[in-house]
Amino acid sequence: MAELMNTFQAAEYLGVSPFTVRKLVRQGLLTAVVLTRDHLFRPEELDRYKSAKDGLNSDQVAELLGVPKGTIGRWVSEGVLPSRKVGWSRLFDRADLERFAAERGLTLCEPGQGGEEGGRRVG
Repeated sequence: MAELMNTFQAAEYLGVSPFTVRKLVRQGLLTAVVLTRDHLFRPEELDRYKSAKDGLNSDQVAELLGVPKGTIGRWVSEGVLPSRKVGWSRLFDRADLERFAAERGLTLCEPGQGGEEGGRRVG
């Protein structure tokens, strides 16, 4: 069994404050083993949270597709652009975004590559 981490070690591992770790536990986004008053975390649980929170935010998706952020919100509410909620954030998987763009003949424009071509139809 992997060694458990205390709140301070978990915060350092995740790159957040101990307060944020406690908040994630209260929100149900992180699971802790509670011994007396101590919260202890399994490394695999911290890795699960880290991988779940990785993703693109709405601003990044809008920039990649070359559309206004409001368009991203509309596509999400219409159910045509897959996303997931992590805490208060809405995140998008890169693979889902690439599939979405390909289905609509859109090209993704990486940040720093000019920005004018993002979201334009191919051909």
